[in-house]
This record gives sequence, C-alpha cells and structure tokens, in this order.
Amino acid sequence: MSNFSTLLFPLSVTITNLIPENAKLDTFSTDIKNLTVSATYTLPNPTGTFSDGKRVLYRFTQGGTGNNTIILDSKFKIPSTSTSPLPFSTAVSATDLLGVMYNQPFDRWDVISFIPGY
Repeated sequence: MSNFSTLLFPLSVTITNLIPENAKLDTFSTDIKNLTVSATYTLPNPTGTFSDGKRVLYRFTQGGTGNNTIILDSKFKIPSTSTSPLPFSTAVSATDLLGVMYNQPFDRWDVISFIPGY
C-alpha cells in the first residue's frame, strides 16, 4: 500500500532559505520548497514547462520579527470555498504548508491544500 503523501508529493526535496529580496523560483526541479519570509513576499508565478498535474509543496516560515504578509501571484488559483487571501500565519517561526497542482488546460496552479500554523 502506498503512503498518501508520497502519492501527492514524491520524495524529491530541496532545502532553500530565501528572503523576499532574492527569492526567484524560476524552475521546479523539486517538489518541496522551503521559504523563510522576512518581509512582505509575493510568491512569483513559476516559469518553465510543466506537466499537467505537477504538484509542489511550499513551506513558508515566518522569519525576522514575524508579521510578514505572503501574497500569491496571478497564476495561483484559490478555491472559491476558501478564504482569499489565504490566512497565512504571522507569528515568528510559524510555518504554513501550501500544496499546489498545475492545471495545464488553464495554465494555472490550483491550491489543493493549505495548513496554517503547522
């Protein structure tokens, strides 16, 4: 029997601490992105060629003094049943998990999971 999380997010991992000033995610060679946010940050639209159904998990951790705003760029689609914008945590060292899946017919990244304050 397969592990559910392995089906959603294969075990390819990259650990990258990024600050908003130099955070540019232009390729998706891995499935997990770790981001330490130290100021207001807009998650940029990914660039490149992606297969329909590509999944990526983001881990946002509040750095510095916390209270940093996280904004999703225009190709991220939040379900109509969710709060928009998503209620990201603001406490120092708080971590939020955001799962997205590429929707090729619409050229967008659908938000499929969000867990604040993990």
